[in-house]
Amino acid sequence: MQKWLILLGILSATASAAQHKFIQKQRFLEAGVLFGATNYSGDLAEKTIQFSETQIGYGAFVRYYYGNRFAIRGELLSGSISGEDANAKNPDLRQRSFRFGADILELSVVGEWYPM
Repeated sequence: MQKWLILLGILSATASAAQHKFIQKQRFLEAGVLFGATNYSGDLAEKTIQFSETQIGYGAFVRYYYGNRFAIRGELLSGSISGEDANAKNPDLRQRSFRFGADILELSVVGEWYPM
């Protein structure tokens, strides 16, 4: 049992030393891609998530760390949402026969603070 505790202690010290070296990098750039699903929740959706209306969402981000505790991130996200009364089980909503679709393009710039 003591051998496992000693091994765990050594591995923890190694991991914290690696994190410490990572934090010492003052300025660097990070980039990535995002992929997921978009869905609509509102007046034209009987349920919170209508799987038949689920569509693909995607995007990209760039993050610039300019210190140990601060970074700035820019994102560009794209996707589309739609809703249709024809998917409803309620006959009153089906009779209404409303339908919509919208493309979404979002550009954002966010400041980040890492207190720890």
